[in-house]
Amino acid sequence: MTFALELRKPPSPVRARIWQRELARRAIEATEQDARSLAKEFDVTPGIASGAIAAASLCGGDLTAVRLGVRSLSQVIGGEKPPANQGPPDRFDPILIRADRLPLNKGRTDMPTQWRVHRDELNRQPLAHEEWQRLVNRRRVA
Repeated sequence: MTFALELRKPPSPVRARIWQRELARRAIEATEQDARSLAKEFDVTPGIASGAIAAASLCGGDLTAVRLGVRSLSQVIGGEKPPANQGPPDRFDPILIRADRLPLNKGRTDMPTQWRVHRDELNRQPLAHEEWQRLVNRRRVA
């Protein structure tokens, strides 16, 4: 015996309440109008909305990061493949893959000079998205 259960996406007003609740729960600044706008802009399930908000919250992002997360999750879940021969982004640095494991000591010699970071710069918690971008950009130029 086979059983199928269809869970339909909620209507826009319900999605707006879900967006608003999840944004508040993850402490991402958003107005009620922002939540309604997201609900109209993205006809996605609550799980995708929640996942995108959680990801944005973890990286200190704002509504722009939430929107990017929704688009990305929707592509992955929808089975869309990236264009062929798409290499890493121009500003990609593989050393950041292990950024959480990098010792923050000034004297480390096995990493590029631009990534030697003083403890006081990164040990502050949490870094706002803009601060992180400023730090990364400054290290790339150095």
